[in-house]
Amino acid sequence: FSSGRDFEIIKFRILELIILLSRASIDGGANPDDILTYNYRYLREIEQFTNVDSLAYWLSGVLNRFASQVFDLKELKHVDRLERTLHYINSHYTEKISLEDAASYAALSPAYFSKIFKEEMNCSFTIYINKIRIDNAKTLLRTTLCTLIEISGLVGFEDQSYFSRVFKSIAGMSPGKYRENSGKI
Repeated sequence: FSSGRDFEIIKFRILELIILLSRASIDGGANPDDILTYNYRYLREIEQFTNVDSLAYWLSGVLNRFASQVFDLKELKHVDRLERTLHYINSHYTEKISLEDAASYAALSPAYFSKIFKEEMNCSFTIYINKIRIDNAKTLLRTTLCTLIEISGLVGFEDQSYFSRVFKSIAGMSPGKYRENSGKI
């Protein structure tokens, strides 16, 4: 804008920028149909501008629109809360952690926390914790001589038979079979 170039060249460069932003937005997860609709509108709108000031103001709105297609800023606070809660879960998976505890840690209601957790993690809260526990149990089965009862307690299960059922549902085999197939230390 400040180079003093021909106004038509400036508009052409802005069109190039819009095309780049469109591609980046789609790569960032924006809906391609929405982006194409915006592009069509922008191509028509840019022709009406006759001065740099109005064009610059319009361009700032275009940039905000593309950014909002990729980043839902309203939900950002929930993402931060969810990341904090995931860190808490990963650090305390050996303890009993209820949905209510995790929701309280995130400062959200249990129902709303459960909803956003499932949307972001593509699994329920309980399944997520069980996967973390089973991943750690696999490591213990491969690297220690601890009994199944000891391992189930070390990874946060209160009942060894429940641990075995969950392990089999996630790993596709019993803990004993997994240890046998992985080789003892």
